[in-house]
Amino acid sequence: MDFSFFSDKGRIRENNEDSYYYDPKKNIFAVADGMGGHIAGEVASKLAVEVLANFSFEPYDDYCKALEEMIHEANSKIIDYGENNPDYQGMGTTFSTGIINNKTLYYAHIGDSRIYFFRNGESKQLTRDHSYVNQLVEKNEITEEEAFDHEQKNILTQALGTDSDININKGTHQLQTGDLLLFCTDGLTDMLRKEEITNYIKDNCCDPAHIATLLGEKALERGGKDNITLLVVLID
Repeated sequence: MDFSFFSDKGRIRENNEDSYYYDPKKNIFAVADGMGGHIAGEVASKLAVEVLANFSFEPYDDYCKALEEMIHEANSKIIDYGENNPDYQGMGTTFSTGIINNKTLYYAHIGDSRIYFFRNGESKQLTRDHSYVNQLVEKNEITEEEAFDHEQKNILTQALGTDSDININKGTHQLQTGDLLLFCTDGLTDMLRKEEITNYIKDNCCDPAHIATLLGEKALERGGKDNITLLVVLID
């Protein structure tokens, strides 16, 4: 595989509360978008990726189950950390992660960060946003275009650290040479529509470093209203 990343605090925020993780030897990737006052969001997202970095996948035959258990472990750790540190009470984070093995992506997700799959100029969002606005879209009460500019688009229905009872979105996707994966926080997808992202990737499909920089810079040009973090992975 070939991969690259981009992470920036954006034009508005004082701190970058996003975190990301990659292990090219184990083919593991993740992005996390922290939330909370002061630096609490940054702490929550870092705790999540630390749990992933230290998690052992060796005993598992089912990587989806392993990722699910890892996310539950991260959720408990963030909740406990907040309860024991008053400054961090109520902190949370989104978390989107995947592990690639034998040309299969195993992924798990919570929140409104996303994992996209690209092949031959076509794109597919693999993850489901845990957000109030996405619920409206799924009920056909608003369109995806209306959701993009909706004033309540950042209200999450699930995130790590906010509840001990979480429902994790997980699944698998078959990969082949030339496929591309994008792990990103909503600092990217709040600035660029899916069709725009797809076109930028289509025009630069074999260059993850250029894609990562291009998408990040385009999001900044649009206003950079949030932290922007993304990982681009090319299956070669």
